Amino acid sequence: MRDIEELWIINNSGINLFNFCKKNTKNPLLFSGFISAFQNFMESLGYKKIESIRLGDSKIMIYRGDSDIYYVTRSKKDIKDEDIIKYLKLVEKKFLENYLDELKSFTGDTNIFDDFGEVITDLLGIKGRSFKDLPVLNKKLSEQKISFEAGQILKFCDGKHTIEEICYETDYNKLKVKEVIREYQRKKWIEIKRVLE
Repeated sequence: MRDIEELWIINNSGINLFNFCKKNTKNPLLFSGFISAFQNFMESLGYKKIESIRLGDSKIMIYRGDSDIYYVTRSKKDIKDEDIIKYLKLVEKKFLENYLDELKSFTGDTNIFDDFGEVITDLLGIKGRSFKDLPVLNKKLSEQKISFEAGQILKFCDGKHTIEEICYETDYNKLKVKEVIREYQRKKWIEIKRVLE
């Protein structure tokens, strides 16, 4: 389904397990927290679930299947809801086939879901295109105590620089940059956006 612009897979705690974007977009962590909080708020008001939100020319569809996971898409508003729900059910099936054991013992490390991008490109019919990972920092560095080395790397985690570009800008090797990014992902300071190249 080529009409999907963005996809998020979010657990019921609001943690963004996986996201896919055709174009560079805003912070996926903020979005996943918003969707989770919005769904919980609507359920507290007595609504069973919200399936779609229309915003300008876009439509956000939310599907919560048999698991406590939200599958969320953004597409053009003229795409039929039934087609998107059918697609989201397929995404759920593939995600659970690949990661059911990991979900049962999930500790917060979302890196284990990184290779799901290959499945998504197949499902979207855009096989052969690859993703670039863009680290996004969710904290203000001026308010945090961090090492000089981490500060040099984290200042480029702005959702615009790939890991390779961060290596170039900082003169640190890829292993060091990935190590710092993983450390701050575990602390929930960094979220990774996946964007089609």
